[in-house]
Amino acid sequence: MNRHTTLIIAAAVFFFTANIATAANSGGMAAPLDVGAAALSVALKYSEQEVENDSTEDLAKTRGIMFKGIFGVGNNIDFYAMLGLTDLRYRVRNFKGSLGETVGLGVRYSPVRVADGSDIVIDFQSEYMASEDRTEKVTRLSYHVAAYMVSELGSAGSAGYFYPYAGVRLSYADYDNDAFEDYDNEYVFGVIGGADYFVNPNVFFTMEFNLFDEETVTLGAGYRF
Repeated sequence: MNRHTTLIIAAAVFFFTANIATAANSGGMAAPLDVGAAALSVALKYSEQEVENDSTEDLAKTRGIMFKGIFGVGNNIDFYAMLGLTDLRYRVRNFKGSLGETVGLGVRYSPVRVADGSDIVIDFQSEYMASEDRTEKVTRLSYHVAAYMVSELGSAGSAGYFYPYAGVRLSYADYDNDAFEDYDNEYVFGVIGGADYFVNPNVFFTMEFNLFDEETVTLGAGYRF
């Protein structure tokens, strides 16, 4: 079974569990926090993205660690900020970058609650990263818009409950290369899925994957205040 097939099956499983969940009040990290609530998390991320320009194609690989703060600011809306370190290397071009700064901002809004209590969430995100290989530097500016469904499985406020989510995403990424032609991402449409698992009402673990626009696996943990 190849990587694409595995991830497609995983996405289907998350869509199915989201639709059968008996949710009461989705409030995991995939859903916007209540007004005045906050959460902090740290995550490890590995990503591969197919990139291109007018003359060539390549594969950009990144590894990083990211710290994230989320703040509830209104009814069904929150903002988040990200700060971390990421390296980048290309498969074709001779560039193997070191860890460099990564910053990002995002906003999430939940406009719809469906009949079973699941939430539809819209997520807007922008991110900047830089990586250097000796005297050469690559920077990437990316934008993502995702729409996904998130539900609650288990009893809110107790240990062992989690929030599976799945949906679709549109992405744009611009790679600014000092020593050779710039790249853009080759594929715009993608699939997103994941789950937040709470070991108690505050401490959680999280997993997320992306497919097609960018093939990504993210593993993390955090604390919801």
